[in-house]
Amino acid sequence: MTDITLQEIRSHIDEDTETAIQEIQKTRKKAKILRNFNEMPLSSIFEDIDLSQYKDTLRQKLESFIENCGIKIINNNTADIDNVFKLYFQRKAPFGVGKKKSEFPDAFVLDALDRYGKKAGEKIYVISEDKDFAQGAAQFDNIIYSASLKEFLNIAIIHYELLAPQVIDFLKREIKQVTQKIEKDFLYLGFYLSDQDGDVDDVNVIEVSDPEIFLIDVNDGYAIFEITCNISYSANVIYDDLETASYDSEDKVLIPWRKIDATVEREERVEAEVTITFIHQEPHNFEVENVSILSPKNDVSVYANEDDWY
Repeated sequence: MTDITLQEIRSHIDEDTETAIQEIQKTRKKAKILRNFNEMPLSSIFEDIDLSQYKDTLRQKLESFIENCGIKIINNNTADIDNVFKLYFQRKAPFGVGKKKSEFPDAFVLDALDRYGKKAGEKIYVISEDKDFAQGAAQFDNIIYSASLKEFLNIAIIHYELLAPQVIDFLKREIKQVTQKIEKDFLYLGFYLSDQDGDVDDVNVIEVSDPEIFLIDVNDGYAIFEITCNISYSANVIYDDLETASYDSEDKVLIPWRKIDATVEREERVEAEVTITFIHQEPHNFEVENVSILSPKNDVSVYANEDDWY
């Protein structure tokens, strides 16, 4: 990575740590009654917080990660300043029509990586979910853009692992079995109303979209995939109709006089992990060993009113 990226990560560590401490301090005020329970694990949130200690610890973890992973830091002074400003004034990505000055760090990162790759005689893969960064990557001949780490791993493993094409073909043949298992497990998740005080029941899957398949790892006798799909489902929602409620001035509460009982149709993005086992000798005897939902992990948020979601 470039030293610009490293500085951005350090800056985010500081900002996120400060934000987290502020949220804890807000929680302290609302949860002050818990100070009376010293034996509870939550009592630690009322202890004094050394902000600098948390920042230093996280930075040390970052440095250890960089060292353990063998990450090479590329100095940003290898970037061509003239080329970066040329992109800026010509309104090319990552700057675009608005000539967004905030994109200068990305432009220097891309140029430095591109020049490093050319010097080494190698293509450089970059991974980012940022659309401006993706468009900027297209301006450099030596840069290959990937939208996610799992997408990149899929490319790398297919290139280096001899068994990868065969195990992918096997999963594609068994994909109906896999999606059926995902559909079944999806219905066992918890469902709750996010915009009303009520209940969700009678959930039924309408359709499971064709999944995206990413090969994450091929190792000694097993392969691991991540697949993503959209699940359309219907659910019965029951909640108080507050438009019919009257106000009890004595108890200072709203008293609803009827409930709304309706069926809604919603869609959820689901990520799952699939493990396939095999033997190395021909025939390889591939088998689907396990299918498990990664996200959503526990509960699915259901909104009762379409407009409220926005």
